[in-house]
Amino acid sequence: SMSIYIEQFLDSIEGEETIKARQALEILKPLLSKETFNILQLLGFNFKRAIGEPLTQLLNAIITSKIPVTAEKQMEYQMLVEQRNIEYFKIIQDEEASQRLLKLTEKTVKND
Repeated sequence: SMSIYIEQFLDSIEGEETIKARQALEILKPLLSKETFNILQLLGFNFKRAIGEPLTQLLNAIITSKIPVTAEKQMEYQMLVEQRNIEYFKIIQDEEASQRLLKLTEKTVKND
């Protein structure tokens, strides 16, 4: 089952975040059975939002905490953030582009 794969992954790493992930997994184990999963989905439970997104964020935090961040990588990240900000400002100044972004954002919200 899914919980076995997650446990195997957590066995390969250590740290405070791993302990939190294990605790979360113990709570979620009953929900990971196929029958429970199907019933909750039929009732409208959104697994992606409730479990998938937080678990993804937690595992991402664990993985990235194991990767040393060099000054060069930090600078590269900061440059990308600034580039993104510049592109947003360009969109704000263009009425048609703003409307396209708004429509795209509305579609994304509706699909979630």
